[in-house]
Amino acid sequence: MRLLFLRCAVGAVVLSFAAVFPAAAQGVAFKPPPINIPEARRKNFLPQDVEQIKKRLTYIAQALLKAKATDTKTLAAARTALTATFTQYREADYRYEVATHAATIVTPVLALDGAARQVNVAMALARMNYAPIQPALEKMVVHPNAAVRYLGWQGYQAARPNIQLRGAQAMAQMFTSLKTRATAETSPRVLSAIWSVLAMKGRGAAVVAPKDRARALKIMTASWRKRCTQVFTGDVAMSRAIRQGVVAAHEHVIAAKKKEAKGAAAQMIVDVMYCAAKALGRAFKADALTGPSGMAAETLLYECEAQLKNMLGLAPYAQESKLVSDVLKNPMLRKQLDTAIILYVNPRTKRKYGVLAWVDMLNRPKSKKGYEMGLATPTEEMFKPPPPKDKPTTKPTTRPAKGTPASRPAKASGKTTTLPAKRTPAP
Repeated sequence: MRLLFLRCAVGAVVLSFAAVFPAAAQGVAFKPPPINIPEARRKNFLPQDVEQIKKRLTYIAQALLKAKATDTKTLAAARTALTATFTQYREADYRYEVATHAATIVTPVLALDGAARQVNVAMALARMNYAPIQPALEKMVVHPNAAVRYLGWQGYQAARPNIQLRGAQAMAQMFTSLKTRATAETSPRVLSAIWSVLAMKGRGAAVVAPKDRARALKIMTASWRKRCTQVFTGDVAMSRAIRQGVVAAHEHVIAAKKKEAKGAAAQMIVDVMYCAAKALGRAFKADALTGPSGMAAETLLYECEAQLKNMLGLAPYAQESKLVSDVLKNPMLRKQLDTAIILYVNPRTKRKYGVLAWVDMLNRPKSKKGYEMGLATPTEEMFKPPPPKDKPTTKPTTRPAKGTPASRPAKASGKTTTLPAKRTPAP
């Protein structure tokens, strides 16, 4: 999926990102100087060791600068060399040093034209998962090329545990970018990568502090309704991408300590589930259930229900865990899918099915086999896109013809007496 996205992003340029170019394919024109640092010095570098790293990175950066935008072999070879430079030694101090200098020496190449050049550089930088690479990631996540932005967030996902160890200032910079881009990002595929970062997954040293988890959840909730509206309208790309957001919301429900945070994350899943149901209902009415919009909406509904089921720890085949899938799989209910998927009440058993049945169960008192989550019931009014604004019509200013009576001051009549203005007495 990732490779397909990258290929689409570079347009007509065909790249084989999975290929590894052997030395023979690179030709004599591309031979970066080697790095040879004895093991004993990889935790206590001498100046000449640092110089080796900088010299090799500079050579690769110059090759990237000089290569033609269509020279995919040289560009891919440079990307392979960058990655090999970072992974040459396992020691953390060595990799930290490479990331430090790559961020300053290689990052400027991203400003050059050519999607192939940009993506190859971004692929290498995204793998350098040490804190000093953050300045490069900051450039990547606002890049005009969506593929570079996607790789930038993947890089953030990999480097976040190390950035976290660097301190509050580094984390604050990351959250600032997350907050801005979660709202401003236009590519659904890039948004899926943003949601992966906002999930704040991690164990051991990678576990985020409660305040940082709260910040991530706040960013998600602030921008969520806008994305739900896109799902509501049948946006296929968003319906596919937001499944990663649902996974992130589930992660917050599981990890959050406060009831309010759990409720906010669960509300996100319920809201997008409702919007997917509405999109599916319109596809049903248009006889397009097997079309892209119908299929994307149905898949999203299954994903939401699976995450709710996991969130509550329900058994896979428990009756209360299939309130939506039972509608989707029932031939009779599929004949009234536009209404049944929202809410269907069995006339005989009075049992509820559909999205609103989930809301009812989540809100019911625990004494009645509910979860007392206090969720708001989603409605169409919450997610309908605003009507297009009418352009103000500017009325032309009509001036009377020159010399007409309307343009001349009235002549004073001899009988007219001008009275002084009447004064209003002071209070």
